[in-house]
Amino acid sequence: NESGNVVYTSYASTTKKVTDYRTFVSGITPKHMAGAPRFESVQDEVRKIIAGRIVIGHALENDFEALQLKHPVCDTRDTAHWRPFLRMGRFSKRLKHL
Repeated sequence: NESGNVVYTSYASTTKKVTDYRTFVSGITPKHMAGAPRFESVQDEVRKIIAGRIVIGHALENDFEALQLKHPVCDTRDTAHWRPFLRMGRFSKRLKHL
């Protein structure tokens, strides 16, 4: 939110068997997924939270794709595509360089 507080955090159960959690990258282990809510439930909760709001983040297309959600471009502020950061030239569009 505008105060920098996390608005929502959740894991979601998978519809397919996970063969590699890539824990070294994701930090997620099978323990995290035990008892996780259904994907559709998490998707619905996120849809309700962002409805009619401006969403700010980095490379949001990845999050929206993973959640199978669409959000109006006019209500999206994506730091990966923000012109002042793109003009920096020598920096990549990675979050750690912003």
